[in-house]
Amino acid sequence: MASPSYRYLTTHALTNKVLASDLPLTGVEFGPALSASGTLTGAVAPRLAHLVRSQLDPGNTKIYVERDGRLLWGGIVWRADPEGQQLNVEAAGCFDHWYSAAGGTATIRAHQHASRPARFSCDPEAMSVPWKRNQGKWVDISTIFDSVRWRGIALDPNSTSRTAYGRARGYGQTYAPRLRVTFTK
Repeated sequence: MASPSYRYLTTHALTNKVLASDLPLTGVEFGPALSASGTLTGAVAPRLAHLVRSQLDPGNTKIYVERDGRLLWGGIVWRADPEGQQLNVEAAGCFDHWYSAAGGTATIRAHQHASRPARFSCDPEAMSVPWKRNQGKWVDISTIFDSVRWRGIALDPNSTSRTAYGRARGYGQTYAPRLRVTFTK
């Protein structure tokens, strides 16, 4: 069986003029699906970055993913910045329920567990992130994540506030949470 063939296309958000019919992206991750909240990340090789700058204008460009000629994913490019030598740690998730219809606040903590423990513990450092219902997004958690000690993230359930009462998709479910660590030279 042949490997699937992926193609990344960009168009101008207002005119739909094709900007790139086969954008040279690498390390691409996207999901969850067309017409659902989700994210796409990828990189352009530094030697090609100057060639594609006009094809990835944040806020003005739509990007699409095709696999074997079938459209799988589409969205707006919100960030396309060159990055210096730094470690980026981001987490993505989707909350499908909050006590309030407007959304709530997710409290994210880091943990050291490689598999599900009998008794769970997390780092005392945490960050609170506003989240809308049915919203999937990446969150930069570099401030609470030590790349040497920590293995994953957890949502803190230790609150009686109604703004913290929500349900996120979990491991093995559709739109499962993800953790991404990148080092850019």
